[in-house]
Amino acid sequence: MNLSSSVLGNRDEVSILLSSIAAKGASLLHGPREPPIREALIRDARALINALSMPMEWLTYTCWAEPSRYAALRIAIELNLFKALNGDSGKIAPKEGAKATTQNDELEIHPSHLNQWSTDNLAQTTGASPTLISRLMKHLAAMQIVVEKGPGLWGPTPLTVWLATPQARDTISYCFDVPNTVFAKLPAFLAEGQYRDVVPPTACPSPPGSGRTRSGSVDATAPTPTTGPSPPPVSETEEREEPSSLDAASSPSSTSTVAPGRPCIPQTAFQYAFNTDLDSWTWGRARPNLAKAFIGYVAAYHADQPRWTDEDFYPVEDRLLQTQKHNEDPDPQTWGSRTGNTDDDIEENSDKDSVFLVDVGGGRGDDIMSFARKYGDAIRGRLVLQDKDASIAAFEAARSASVAEENSKEQPKANEQPRDPSPSSALSRIEGQIHDFFLLQPIKHAETYYLHSVLHDWPNDACVQILENIVGAMRPGHSRVLINEVVMPDTGAGWRATGLDWCMMALVGARERSEGEWRALLARAGLRVVGVWYCGGGGAEGVIEAVLDGEGGERGERGGREGGEKEKRGGREGGERGERKERKGGERGEKGEREGGKRGERGGMRRGGMEGEGDIGECIADGKEVVRC
Repeated sequence: MNLSSSVLGNRDEVSILLSSIAAKGASLLHGPREPPIREALIRDARALINALSMPMEWLTYTCWAEPSRYAALRIAIELNLFKALNGDSGKIAPKEGAKATTQNDELEIHPSHLNQWSTDNLAQTTGASPTLISRLMKHLAAMQIVVEKGPGLWGPTPLTVWLATPQARDTISYCFDVPNTVFAKLPAFLAEGQYRDVVPPTACPSPPGSGRTRSGSVDATAPTPTTGPSPPPVSETEEREEPSSLDAASSPSSTSTVAPGRPCIPQTAFQYAFNTDLDSWTWGRARPNLAKAFIGYVAAYHADQPRWTDEDFYPVEDRLLQTQKHNEDPDPQTWGSRTGNTDDDIEENSDKDSVFLVDVGGGRGDDIMSFARKYGDAIRGRLVLQDKDASIAAFEAARSASVAEENSKEQPKANEQPRDPSPSSALSRIEGQIHDFFLLQPIKHAETYYLHSVLHDWPNDACVQILENIVGAMRPGHSRVLINEVVMPDTGAGWRATGLDWCMMALVGARERSEGEWRALLARAGLRVVGVWYCGGGGAEGVIEAVLDGEGGERGERGGREGGEKEKRGGREGGERGERKERKGGERGEKGEREGGKRGERGGMRRGGMEGEGDIGECIADGKEVVRC
C-alpha cells in the first residue's frame, strides 16, 4: 500500500483500521446488530477518514464544509426542500411569492418527481431563486445528504426522509439558532473571562422563606431550559441595549437576581452571545417559535436514547418490584420502631396514600407513562409526576388522549383469549402535581424519587439544593433516589457525551459528570450510591441508585442477628429430630446446629452489615457496585 507522506496517518495505522472495520462490519452484517458494534464501526470509519486526510484537507473540511453544511440544512428546512424531495403527500404548498401551476394554488408533484426534482421545479416550489437552489443542492449532494442524479436533477436519500420530520426540523432550527450562535461567541467569552467556563455572580441573596443563604462561587448555578420553576416574567426591554464587558459582569459590584426558590444565575456564554442578563429559559419563553422547537428537539433526543426501564438497562423487577415486596409490612404500627418515624409519619403512609414513584421534574411525563405501561399492574401505591404548570397541563392532555385511544380499542370476542390488561388503567393512576424542585418535596416517604436529565442542567450547589429537598422527604430503609443521567467515562468518552457537556457549559453553566463526581455530589446532599448501571453507547446513559447515607449499619447488624438466630433455630430443631430418630442422626443434628448457626451469623452479617442496606440491599456484581449492560 502506497500512502502519501503528507497524510495524517501512517501505513500501520491505516492497515489496523481497515482490518478492524472489516471485522466489525462482518459482525454487524452477519451477527446480532448490537449498538456497541455499530458505534465502534462508525468510530473506526471516522478515524480512517482522519488517517487518510492531509492536514489542510482536514482543516478546510472542518472550517468550510461542516459550517456551510449546517447553514444549508437550516435553509433547506425553512424552504421545505426535504418534504418536496420525499414527495410529501403528493403535494407541496408553495412558499409565499411562488408561482402556482394549478387552479387550487397548490403545486402538483407528478410521479416522475417522486424520485427526482429539477432545480427549476424546486425553485418554483419554494420561491427561492434557481441559482440559490442550485448552490444549495450541490453542497447537500457533496455532503451526501441528497443525490445528484444528473445536471440540475436531485433525488432523495434515506436521510432526507427523516430530515422532513417535525423532529428534525425542531432539532436543526433550535440547535442552529441557539447553541450554534453561542458556540460562535464562546472563544471570546472564555478569553475575556480568563478561561473560566462559568463566571459566577459575586453575591446572591436568599429567596424569601428559604431559610438559607447562598453566596456566589464557582458552583453557582444557572437556570435550566428544560425543568424546574419558571422565573417571574421579564420584559424584553430589560435586556441590555449595549454589550457590556465580561469584566463588568464579574466585578465585585455585580449581583444576580433570584426568583423565589431559585439559585443564582451565573454569567455564561449564552448571556454573552445574546447580549442579555436573562437566563436561557426566560429568554426563550419570550420567543414562542424557539420554545416550541426546543421542546420538539428535547423529545426527539430522548426518544433516541435507551429508556431506564429497558430490560438490558436498569433491573426494575429486581431492584424495585422485589424490594417492594420486602418493604411491605403486615403491621404498619411497626414502622416507627423500625425507622424511628413518628405517629404522624405512619399516618401519612397509609396504604391508600403510599407513593411508589415520584418523577421529579419529569416534563410531559414520557418516562413515567412508559413505566406505567410496562409495570403498572405489578406495583402498589401511587405514581406522581412533578413539574411546572405548563408541563403538567401538557401531560394531562397527552395522558387523556392515550387513555381514550386504549379504551377505544376493540375488545376480544367471546371465543378469543383474554388480552393483556389495557395500560390505560395504569396511566389513569398517574397524578400530575405542580412543583418547584427548589422547594421542599411535598411527597413524603415515597419508595422511589426519579430524576431524568434534571441535574445536568445545574451546577453543583444547585444540585445539592434539589437533592436536599428530596432527602428531607425520604424514609430510611424505604426510600431511594434514581438519577438517570449521562455518566461520563473517565477515559474514552463518546462525542455525544462530550458534546452535550459543552452545551451545558455554554448555555446554562452546568456540566455532565463522571461516576466519581456523581458520588461526591450525592454525598454532599446526604446520599450514598449503592449501584450504577450503564447501557453502553456513546451517550454513556446511566442510572444511579442512592439511599440515605449512614442508614445501613444499624439495619445491617439487625439483619445479621436475625439471620443468625434463624439458622440457630433451624439447627436446634434439626438436632432434636435427629436425636429422636437415632443417636448418630442426633450428632449430625448437633453439628448442623453449630455450623448452621455460624454460617447464619456470618451470612447475615455479610448480607446486612457489609452491604449495609437491609431492605433495599446493595447492588453488587462480581464484587463491584457498578453494573454494566
